Amino acid sequence: MTEQIKVVKIYERFILGICQCPCSTVLSSLITKKDPNRKRGHLRKYLNAAHALKARNQFGENNVNWKGGEPKQDKDGYWLIYKPHHPYKNAENRVFAHRLIYEHYLYILFDEEMYLPKGSEIHHIDKNPENNALINLKYMNNHKDHAQEHLKEYDGVKCKTCGTTETSIRKENGRPRWIGDELNGYNCELCQKKKYYIENKKRISDRRKELWSKNKDEINKRKRELYKKNKKK
Repeated sequence: MTEQIKVVKIYERFILGICQCPCSTVLSSLITKKDPNRKRGHLRKYLNAAHALKARNQFGENNVNWKGGEPKQDKDGYWLIYKPHHPYKNAENRVFAHRLIYEHYLYILFDEEMYLPKGSEIHHIDKNPENNALINLKYMNNHKDHAQEHLKEYDGVKCKTCGTTETSIRKENGRPRWIGDELNGYNCELCQKKKYYIENKKRISDRRKELWSKNKDEINKRKRELYKKNKKK
């Protein structure tokens, strides 16, 4: 004999939460399945696993871990600001702070939104990449002009050790290879190498002995081949 169940009241479905991915689907159920990674009876954060993955793959404000786009500093010390709508943003939707400050200065002057052209650069007069005061920023038309501006820093520089005004030139950018700074003085490349050898003489000698012991057979073989080749000539 089946028991008869008397229905006292029927409750309507109620909202327990909203899916945290961009779909914003209404969630009206608790976790009921047995899962070692989730507790039964707890409120769902996402409609399903696909929606959870979708939330984690979102960028910027749509990401669940979004913290407001805090300024970020690169390896050279320059600050970048989150600007997703800027025409010259990088892959992370960020723009250099010094460019934004200069563009804001142009906005105040001309009362309209202006962007620095692509390829233009901003020079820091005091050589401090963290100092983005407007008085410290100088507009450069292109990278060549910016490089020439940096070359002026070495006008009249002398080696503090030997007194020469000449040093080697860097192949990658054509700038003179001076080692040091204005406060402590500069060394030419030759004097810097001598200084390094004197300071690390024992370590260099030990390293040479180690390389010789590992490769002496090959070195002697190459010497014999070279001797025979020159003897025939």
